Amino acid sequence: MEPDLDNHDVLVGVVLPNLRKEHKTLASCKAEYTDNESRQVDFTGLALEMNHCDEELPVGTTIAYRVNDQPDGTTAAEAVFKLNREPDEPNPDDRLAVVTQTQRNHLMTGYHKDLSLGHDSSKYNEDCDADGRVRASANPNVAAVTYIKRHREISTTSKGRRPGSHIRGYFPCARSLRRSTEEAVEAFAQHYGYRAPPRGAYRGTKEWDEYLSDLWLNVRQRRSKLLRDSNFTPILRARGYTAASGETNPGVPDKNVNEVPVMCPDDLYLTQVGSNMSSSTTTSESASTEQEQKRRKVKKSSLHRKRVNF
Repeated sequence: MEPDLDNHDVLVGVVLPNLRKEHKTLASCKAEYTDNESRQVDFTGLALEMNHCDEELPVGTTIAYRVNDQPDGTTAAEAVFKLNREPDEPNPDDRLAVVTQTQRNHLMTGYHKDLSLGHDSSKYNEDCDADGRVRASANPNVAAVTYIKRHREISTTSKGRRPGSHIRGYFPCARSLRRSTEEAVEAFAQHYGYRAPPRGAYRGTKEWDEYLSDLWLNVRQRRSKLLRDSNFTPILRARGYTAASGETNPGVPDKNVNEVPVMCPDDLYLTQVGSNMSSSTTTSESASTEQEQKRRKVKKSSLHRKRVNF
């Protein structure tokens, strides 16, 4: 781990906005998170990708995660990301270098302004009896359903599917600012509310260098304030990131609990099956024959797994 965040671009954003108190539908059980569920997981260590592109190497890493109260009275799960350091020399044959530079341009210009969580949704039954029903089921005719959501990665994107999953701050390091074009720096200043470059200044001039030096100081100051106001400073300090706190502390192992079980009440399952809404995304219980159900005596039997990006 490189402890000094000043050498990397840093991203702060909302991954799970408007956390609900409980699930109302089966679809919510599969894809959404309650406040309690979000506090049972830790996204620290998840890869940061660009547009859920698994074929490309990750562009960064999640280095902190927490649930924060929002000004409107709701709660949201937020995270801090450290982006990969670009190679010193541009190399069109280095795919990671190309993707990292593309990512920087998307963030500098504000084209990527949202975050999106990629996860798998698995459905299984627990503690089945001889007839394939869950013993704890409130309804003796229908087995209760448990979903497991396994988090795979988080991506930057132009528009996330969860309203409110916005990037709260992008903080390029001084090196990234120097490597960016005049157009990209001007777009960054306009999109994130910094002072615009002086008229007529361009790369290689004294005016441009002085502007970038001043811009970096403001970026660093704003980064520190956002991390502090979002209660991330003590988390990062405990993990040894010095630029977040101005102190040097030994790092601690990152907890990476990346799955959470969600028990869906029987009435949610019945509502979904009764309205014929589960045929495309779940394995129908009614599709199993009585003989097949009797063979399902194992404690955990995986029925379905689906990749979901939100």
